[in-house]
Amino acid sequence: MAKSTEGKYNLAGRTGEWAKLKLAAEIKVSVIGKLIKPLPLRPAPKSDLTGDEAIRTFKRLQKNSKTYILRAAFRDKAGKLVPIFSDHRLTPGDLSLKWDAAKKKWKGTEDPRIWKMGKGFPHGKHGEYAYGNTYAKKLDPGPRMGTIVTVRPISMRKFAAEGKTMYSWMFPNLR
Repeated sequence: MAKSTEGKYNLAGRTGEWAKLKLAAEIKVSVIGKLIKPLPLRPAPKSDLTGDEAIRTFKRLQKNSKTYILRAAFRDKAGKLVPIFSDHRLTPGDLSLKWDAAKKKWKGTEDPRIWKMGKGFPHGKHGEYAYGNTYAKKLDPGPRMGTIVTVRPISMRKFAAEGKTMYSWMFPNLR
């Protein structure tokens, strides 16, 4: 926190006399997977959508969207791509897309039928760790597999699981 010596605390809100300094680290990563975020569903269906109907509706809403959620990997010292994961293990509900009418929300958005993955990076299966996804961002043109993008997470964590070293990130903002 930085402030002038005469700076007064303003109860009504922000003041130009104070400033908050935040350190932000960025990481350059390769795109290994992408999901085109669907446009809003209007009007929202009053009943749940499941199975092929959910997939068809989701893909129709993706057509004019330019908003992407990405999966990424960084290069280790040997030059090998190391994917970034989440601390979450996939459940059957994560892998089966559906529209929840009561909550007006898509669920099961880890469904492999809606994600495009790069060569050598398989879709996650039940019980495996989920890939770590970036936050959604409008990108025009959309990224191709292997494109280098910059992500600004607030932290990255190294952890051991399934006999190997894995990495996850928190609040991964796509720059």
